[in-house]
Amino acid sequence: MKLKFAVCLIIAAGTSLAYANAPKPCPFTAKEISAVLGDTFAEGKAANEMSFGTGKRLSCRYDAKDITLNVNQTVMNDPSQATGYYKMTAGKKEAIDKDPDGAMRQTDQGDLTSPNLHYMRNGNIVELRIMGAGKKHPKFNELMNNLVKLRRL
Repeated sequence: MKLKFAVCLIIAAGTSLAYANAPKPCPFTAKEISAVLGDTFAEGKAANEMSFGTGKRLSCRYDAKDITLNVNQTVMNDPSQATGYYKMTAGKKEAIDKDPDGAMRQTDQGDLTSPNLHYMRNGNIVELRIMGAGKKHPKFNELMNNLVKLRRL
């Protein structure tokens, strides 16, 4: 009986640890984003979680007056399956020099080009994209550069 109880405690502790480290759909605070991107953002609104055979996708929107930050996290059941996902993104890819996560930006997407950042960390794929700030937006380059400064997930 004592052995069964001990095994249950170990399993419960492991499960709690796994959930404690699980990505959150809205990982940033509005204050954190506002400080980095220089606009006033509302708290995030999580979208429906999308599960697929090899993982799940978490999405969140942070709205400001004229722009929205979309945070998409793809969590793979087997982190090795995330390798090479950059090949599936549209447009050209531009690596960010000396980035610890090998982050990159998508460029040359025509009218769909917006400030964005893609990286992998801990086997999770992260995409940060600002909607409403196309290439002709006066703060396009500033927003593109500031995305790199957001805390990594």
